[in-house]
Amino acid sequence: MKKNTDVNTKSGVTLDFIVYAVTSNLPANVHGIGGFFFQDHRLVNKVENYCSDEEIKSNITKFYTDITDEKERKLILHASEDMFIYHWEALFHEKQGSAKVIKDYFEYLKYFTDVDEIINEDCNYVDFDEINTLSDLYNAEEIESILFDVNYLLTEETCYGYEEEQDDDCLFEENYKVDLASLKEDFEDFVSLRCIFRNTYISYYASQILFLDQKASIKMRRFMREIDALTNSPLINEVSNATKYLETLISENEVLCYKHSFNTPQLDGFFEELVPLVSFYDTLWNYLTILKDSNIFQLTYLNNIYQYNYVELDDEHCLYGMKLKYLNLKLYGENNDLNGESLSESFTYFFKEKESFVNYLKRKSFTTQEINIVLNLLSENKYNSLNIKSLNTDRDIYFFRICYFFHVFDYFTEVDGIVFDSIASFDSIIKFNPLNKRENKQQFLKNYTNINNSGHKDYPFTLKKTELFLSEIEYSLGIDREKLKPIPELKIY
Repeated sequence: MKKNTDVNTKSGVTLDFIVYAVTSNLPANVHGIGGFFFQDHRLVNKVENYCSDEEIKSNITKFYTDITDEKERKLILHASEDMFIYHWEALFHEKQGSAKVIKDYFEYLKYFTDVDEIINEDCNYVDFDEINTLSDLYNAEEIESILFDVNYLLTEETCYGYEEEQDDDCLFEENYKVDLASLKEDFEDFVSLRCIFRNTYISYYASQILFLDQKASIKMRRFMREIDALTNSPLINEVSNATKYLETLISENEVLCYKHSFNTPQLDGFFEELVPLVSFYDTLWNYLTILKDSNIFQLTYLNNIYQYNYVELDDEHCLYGMKLKYLNLKLYGENNDLNGESLSESFTYFFKEKESFVNYLKRKSFTTQEINIVLNLLSENKYNSLNIKSLNTDRDIYFFRICYFFHVFDYFTEVDGIVFDSIASFDSIIKFNPLNKRENKQQFLKNYTNINNSGHKDYPFTLKKTELFLSEIEYSLGIDREKLKPIPELKIY
């Protein structure tokens, strides 16, 4: 098994990518290759009257004589979700205290895969500045082997751990959980993450996030139910008020978020119909950025710092970011004038100032409320407290996608005659609101240049992340994706 010092060899990159691909596709068996931190934990169900989906389905027939398949599916989903939330303390991963825990990451991985059997020829160094796609690093035979290995490790029937190897013939291509297109997209994501935090096995941190997500997901959903109930309580609202309560919780969680975010990744995502959906890629991207900026691991080849030991993770500390997102969503949704009259006046002036753009969006069938949302997004969410919905615009790629899908590039091209062919040409975009703090324009040019080049690393519309982004627009903003500008050539909607 290759050691951590071989992280940039072809075999090291291959091992890192396989584990990342398996982990990012959420294997059902958490004790598999992505379950390094699950070794000493087992899923425990202490619910006395646990009701399976099949039992819920059977109960439905007792109360509904004539029901559509879609209605039945929703009833099963909601009934099952309510049961999980109610029994949240009885469904958990319990620490076992096993003596068989493998403390070293690579010692653990060797039980699952041997990359030397996958790659035909190793190389001493992989330059990620020259790597965009799978075919830039692997030949067709190697790609086929990687695809098979990822799916083999994802297969629920696979017997992980110390058992004898199972017969590979049971896994056929038509039963693959990850197809070639998805694997290519996973690799593009992987490359972008490796470029953030070079010389590091990012799969180790991906395994951390998998562990925290699966352990903490029910806790987050329970937290949201409790907040919704308490903010609507007649008694509490009689002696206090929801705004004060939410502001206090925000202050408390902000302190905890700063206190724990270095040692524990903060789960990131959005809320679809008020259900938290964690974005695996965004969570990993955020955490790797923090670790990179600390510079602690910059000289590991000189000081022998070893990053990949088994550590105890407390899932209590991974939810502060998501809690803050939800608390702010609740607060801004209930308080129509948090920042006073001056902000409202500022937005009214801004709306009039952008009259030409407003009229352009009206011709695209956007309503006034939807246009307010777009103006807020292009203002880096400065008007959230005016009861205007928002999305995360911190990352440049998010802001770029907003500009594309909401016809901003088209407006400046068709109305103002701007040709986006230089870094400076994006000034009007990043300073759409003069108060915007965004400065980076170089990446905008790279993304814009490769809008039609799906094989390039700067292509801005990789399938999974873009589909998630469009779903967030639909569910968080309430804007029909039919109003958005279609992706060129792919025409995915």
